[in-house]
Amino acid sequence: MKDVAPAVLRRGLETYQSWKTGRDDAIAAAQRPSIDVMTATVAATNESLAPVGRDIDVATEMVGGSRGVADASQRPGGQRFGSLVHAMIADMPLDAPDARTIARLASAHGRVMGADAAEIDAAEEIVLRVLTHPVLQAATRANRDGRCYREMPVTWRTNTGAIIEGFVDLAYEDDPGFVVVDFKTDRELDGALDRYQRQVRIYAAAVAAATGRPTRAVLMRV
Repeated sequence: MKDVAPAVLRRGLETYQSWKTGRDDAIAAAQRPSIDVMTATVAATNESLAPVGRDIDVATEMVGGSRGVADASQRPGGQRFGSLVHAMIADMPLDAPDARTIARLASAHGRVMGADAAEIDAAEEIVLRVLTHPVLQAATRANRDGRCYREMPVTWRTNTGAIIEGFVDLAYEDDPGFVVVDFKTDRELDGALDRYQRQVRIYAAAVAAATGRPTRAVLMRV
């Protein structure tokens, strides 16, 4: 009002400004997350988490290509094919699997994903080759003793306070400790090898933190 004394007006403005500042501070504080949660995939691209698992070596293993195809670039590729291969690896039996079982598994997953015949045949051959790899042979032996874990969910709080969540494709226990395996198709690895190495390091570091055992990491190109 025009007839309000300047001192009264000033006190009113100061009171309002104090309230507004407090309100803005409260809104800013409420916008800051109290828990920093991310997937392992996202964590692998986060530069602030680059040191996580740096002391863990990653061995890159190669599994041969599809039937009759020497060059893996000639076989099917893309997200659907990669998903088909991963689904089959997750479900394939480790103990004495036979070609007929793998073929039925490929057909069932292929129908669900709408894959064509070429993709199903290639995925079937890849999985058969995966099963003969020494890493999978070791996993099979561990599985007989109940020391093998597949599609294992992990949740890990790092030293920075960040919580990382994800699924480990395969982990098994041997005499030195644990082996953590992450499967990637060749197309997935194109131009992203460093990022996927960081991802499997994160998984291995999480398993080491949970078990207190030495852990090795394997990135398996299929």
